[in-house]
Amino acid sequence: MVLNRSIKTNHLIFILLIMVLPFCLFANNNIKPNIIIILTDDMGYADVGYHKILQDNRTPHIDALAKNGVSMTAGYATAPQCTPSRAGIITGQYQNKFGLDENTDAPLPLNIPTIAEKIKLNGYTTGLVGKWHLDIHPKNTDWLNKNNFDDINSVHSEIHFKYAPWNRGFDKVFCGNGSTVWTNFNLDGTTYTEPQKKIYDQYRLDLQTEAALTFIKQQHNQPFFLYLSYFGPHAPLSAPEKYLSKFSKDMPNRRRLALAMNTAIDEGVGRIMQALANLHILENTIIFFVSDHGAPLILHKEDAPISKRKNLWNGSLNDPWLGEKGMLTEGGLRVPFVVNWKGTLPENMNYHIPVTCLDISATAVAVSGSEISDLDGINLIPHLCGEKEATTREAIFWKWRGQEAVRNNRYKYLRYSDGKEYLFDLESEFHETNNIIENNIEIAEQLKQKLDSWCKALPNSGENKPLRKSEKIFRGFYLK
Repeated sequence: MVLNRSIKTNHLIFILLIMVLPFCLFANNNIKPNIIIILTDDMGYADVGYHKILQDNRTPHIDALAKNGVSMTAGYATAPQCTPSRAGIITGQYQNKFGLDENTDAPLPLNIPTIAEKIKLNGYTTGLVGKWHLDIHPKNTDWLNKNNFDDINSVHSEIHFKYAPWNRGFDKVFCGNGSTVWTNFNLDGTTYTEPQKKIYDQYRLDLQTEAALTFIKQQHNQPFFLYLSYFGPHAPLSAPEKYLSKFSKDMPNRRRLALAMNTAIDEGVGRIMQALANLHILENTIIFFVSDHGAPLILHKEDAPISKRKNLWNGSLNDPWLGEKGMLTEGGLRVPFVVNWKGTLPENMNYHIPVTCLDISATAVAVSGSEISDLDGINLIPHLCGEKEATTREAIFWKWRGQEAVRNNRYKYLRYSDGKEYLFDLESEFHETNNIIENNIEIAEQLKQKLDSWCKALPNSGENKPLRKSEKIFRGFYLK
């Protein structure tokens, strides 16, 4: 009788081990998985169906990615603007550490290594498709003056190319926001010894999907890293009828166009997942899906004519969070964020502990086989597999123009350069609609000290820029 119980107990333990072991098999056996980062542009938190916030989305493939993986419900960008956010992702470091605080601070300094360079050292073929946005900014007068150029037009191509992705760790590039790209491979699989300028007659989001599929099919027999940077639903808003027809003409036109663009991205995600399955590499591929920051609402979500392109709502939404692109409130920073690794990570899991896009970089580098001690993110795999209970970090920090913020656990401290301060309980039903600083001075002071310490280590010694008129207007509108 005792023997039977022992056999049953051992049998149960064996079954449990069989169930648990696959979740971290790749992480523990030094098998190099393929790595795909899918980045969208200006996509709001409410723009994906799996968040179940709005009913007008059509993103079944992205939803399946979340259902079959892990949804990071408190996933953050490192900045509420394109270039600094992308600099954080592509380097794995807070971009403020090397002075790239906003768009006009580009280019990405040549002495800052990219994660593509780190991953490449481990035998990976690296590829970029879509938007780069880390080259020389035409309004970066400091860089131009330092390098003895009168203006951006006097910078010759050899200098520009130093900052191009093919010189920043990417073997294969299909670089461009629209139909005009710099590429060293064609959609038919032809490769070029040097990047060439090509013009395609194809809808930009579909073109980026096709290029990604070409790269995957060419490289599937060896480990690869693909950074697929969709230029959507960022303006200029456009979509072919096959996507527009899925949405009613009764809704605001800008919302309809944004949803159509998101559907184009979603169908691209579906085609990529199908290609991975057909090539029998789905279970050996870790996929990250994330937006670079929240959507620009421009306060009132005006449905302006599409012919107007500057400083207008792109049709995306950040519900239920407060604020928008260009703000360090949740609407500007909290984004759709999914991690999927079939057979290794859990399925249908909501992870509520705050994480950042820097963790995508650190995880990608870690699973490729490199150390991440010089990066600012953490490897998410042990936490998502259950080997560690929660992410262990002191806090998450932000600094952008005249705004600075820190989140630690449930609390977020936000301050502006004119002295206004806020403390929010992000796990309360009021989140950022209720400033609780007056009744929680001690908590605010603790967070303020963390933020001060972090800012003092930055190149500008923590100096904060004065608020622009538009930033004061945005704050007055949202943080009443």
